Amino acid sequence: MSASASARPDLTTLRALLQERFPGTTRLDTPAHGVLPSGITALDALLPGGVPRGAASLFSGPPSSGKTGAAFRVMAGLTAAGGEVAFVHRGSLSVAAATWAGVEPRRLLAVHAESDGEALRCADFLLRWQAFHLVVLDWPGRGGHG
Repeated sequence: MSASASARPDLTTLRALLQERFPGTTRLDTPAHGVLPSGITALDALLPGGVPRGAASLFSGPPSSGKTGAAFRVMAGLTAAGGEVAFVHRGSLSVAAATWAGVEPRRLLAVHAESDGEALRCADFLLRWQAFHLVVLDWPGRGGHG
């Protein structure tokens, strides 16, 4: 192990430092509504076992960093268990890629929005309607960071 690698704190040390500086912000307790396991062991280890139910979660990163793939994995687990999923996007959604990732297409509503405002209105409507177990807003964001 190089000196620079050994100087990097591990995740446990980082969490302890954050807890010391910002008490209560690094809790990994399972939320009251439970979690949606991502199916990605490393991601679930960073979270309280999965993506918290009943909360907004943001997957952010540069293009091709795995954001949509991670969302597909959560969607796949949910649709396999009989859940309904809505996917609001401004680009193109490959239903074939979602299906390959394990998403059940009969349990998926894909909504293509023409503008940022329309995407937000659609996501807001779907969330308020409460007919879906998960609403994903695929937002390209500034510089392609979703």
